[in-house]
Amino acid sequence: MLLVVCTAVIVVTDFRSMIIPDWINALVLAGGVSYSVRESWSAAASALIFSIAVFGFFWGVRRFHIARTGRVGLGMGDVKFAGAAAVWLSPLDFPLFLLGASLSALLYFAIAYRGHPDPHSVRVPFGPFLSISLLAVWHVEKFDIHLFGFQA
Repeated sequence: MLLVVCTAVIVVTDFRSMIIPDWINALVLAGGVSYSVRESWSAAASALIFSIAVFGFFWGVRRFHIARTGRVGLGMGDVKFAGAAAVWLSPLDFPLFLLGASLSALLYFAIAYRGHPDPHSVRVPFGPFLSISLLAVWHVEKFDIHLFGFQA
């Protein structure tokens, strides 16, 4: 239930103000660590290491984009949330999480800003799409749902 509430707060907050507050990212991280501790301390440690790696990857993407374009394309709240979200997921399911978030954000942009006079000036919050994808992939993982004949 904590994950549902946190992701709902992120969706609303990020759409309204283009910010994901640090306190909600900390709550997502703490909840994920607590959830993985139920399995074992080594699972929690592995989840934290993966979280740090994901944070580093997203931070690197952010820095690369800024260096290439001179614009911020990925907010620090998104970077922190991606790292926090990683503790909830298996590293094997992380690509599915990222794909779901990216495709849903792209679809939103294509529909919401179709015909916009300057699409390069449009800012789309990524947090809501990361949140929805996290919930979806976590449920696939938790309830052992098979997608396309493959086990997640």
